[in-house]
Amino acid sequence: MGTVLVIGNGFDLNCGLNTRYSDFFNWCQTNIAGYKRITGLHPQSILMDTSIRSAIDEKEFTVWDLYFFLKSYEMNKDKWCNVEEEINQSFKSGFWSSVLSDINYFLSNDEWGVDDEDWYFAYMLYSRFFDDESYYSRRGLPREYFKTRVVSDKEFYDVLLKELNQLERRFANYLIHEVDAKKSTYELKQKELLRTILNRTSIDEPISIVSFNYTGIVLKDDKLGIRSINIHGTLVGQPIFGISSIGNRNSSIEQFTKANRRMIDDLIPLGDFVEGSDHTIVFYGTSLNALDYDYYYNILHLFNKAKRIYFCYANYDNVDRRSEQIELSKRLIDKVYGGTFYQFMESGRVKIVSID
Repeated sequence: MGTVLVIGNGFDLNCGLNTRYSDFFNWCQTNIAGYKRITGLHPQSILMDTSIRSAIDEKEFTVWDLYFFLKSYEMNKDKWCNVEEEINQSFKSGFWSSVLSDINYFLSNDEWGVDDEDWYFAYMLYSRFFDDESYYSRRGLPREYFKTRVVSDKEFYDVLLKELNQLERRFANYLIHEVDAKKSTYELKQKELLRTILNRTSIDEPISIVSFNYTGIVLKDDKLGIRSINIHGTLVGQPIFGISSIGNRNSSIEQFTKANRRMIDDLIPLGDFVEGSDHTIVFYGTSLNALDYDYYYNILHLFNKAKRIYFCYANYDNVDRRSEQIELSKRLIDKVYGGTFYQFMESGRVKIVSID
């Protein structure tokens, strides 16, 4: 019936925006208090490090910033999806459950447990959200005279989400500055890139753009009747950094899944945005990573019955990216359709297309 164009961060990068994971954190290092002192820091005597303590005292510095600095070995990689992978891994590993246990241990015993780098996370969240300032009045008195407070799972994960929301708003502010600084060239490159992709794949109308980005699609004087939707929120609203609902059934962390947050934010369901059930699907600039697999699955199953599926790519850094795109496309098609990638390629249903 029409064309569904699915775009990701590669689209904005090709249009000249600095939207990589590393770009954002480089900006933070200049603009967010505490970053300069803590960058690259992984102290041996963790409890003696005043740089981390001073960073924690800065209100703009979040517990997720601390997590990326101390726990992520991918901190300086280019792919923004790594941030969401780190968030996902922090839950799967049970890390935050351990931090909650450390907080409740302190509330019960008026002393911290093991002195290691994880102490900073417990101390940071305790001091920001759970300190009722009664500790010093209890010092020197028998602990059994005082009622023990227990932080529930809900209380803890609510404040953890609050910290994530703060990081998301900061990212929105960064992108707003980035778009404003390059507005004229960004709009022109965006329009040119859209036309190049569609001309090399499909211009069947209606054309619906499903964007994994937070930036908007500029559609001034467009003759193709293009519509667009940002499935993870916009810069004007609340961008969503989240995890997949697939494999994350723990009720305590459900509020961190993209599906749940889309529902809470009352974002338009894909089924209400895309009309019809058999469209040509065009992917460009998307990582095709597992954290968004549920969206890819729904897009392919809801909106493509028999028409072609295009996977578009652009070469960069003087490297031919075709083999890389084939590998990513194969993994997705085999997962969604049960090992049919080569069959789809031979029949012409799947096309790998360079837009250089």
